[in-house]
Amino acid sequence: MILLFDAGGVLIELGPPPVDTAWLPADKTLDELWADWLHMDVSRRFESGALTDQEFARELIESLGLQTSVSVFLKKFEAWPVAPYPGTVEWLKQLSSTYETAMLSNTNELHWRRMKDEMGLGDVLHQYFLSHKLGLVKPDADIFEKVLQQLDASAEQVVFFDDNKANIDAALAIGMQARHVVGPEQLRQAVASLDD
Repeated sequence: MILLFDAGGVLIELGPPPVDTAWLPADKTLDELWADWLHMDVSRRFESGALTDQEFARELIESLGLQTSVSVFLKKFEAWPVAPYPGTVEWLKQLSSTYETAMLSNTNELHWRRMKDEMGLGDVLHQYFLSHKLGLVKPDADIFEKVLQQLDASAEQVVFFDDNKANIDAALAIGMQARHVVGPEQLRQAVASLDD
């Protein structure tokens, strides 16, 4: 059995959306903007490694009509992942002595650098599958198939944990076991239940 974890919302606490309300156009709320952001082509292209940080920030600011600069936006965006949930790094180290473990995350170089170096998540799992390195993003089937290929595993051997229902549905559709979890308590309960 291979345990495959998402990062943000599962292993790592995220702060509020990385947009200051003072930047918003007069006709937009933060909720409306955030719903747009998560489905925007520019976000997918950035997290698949097709855009640089600067290109992403410039295009996003322009398309959403944000009143801010590239440098100010990127500073707030880089700080969006707060830290691993308390005890998570130690728990993952213990888990990795019993199970084969891996991460599958829609991420980017800015956030991965912080996760790996600052947060200590770079060497606690056996393998890391990062959207910006693979050139693919969740919930597309291609990224799950690529992960199975690189794990040299069948879908049935993998249990995937994610806080996004669309990603869970995509994993189930290709035959993975999958658990929808948000935060450390739900995650640990879901992992503990695998032994039942």
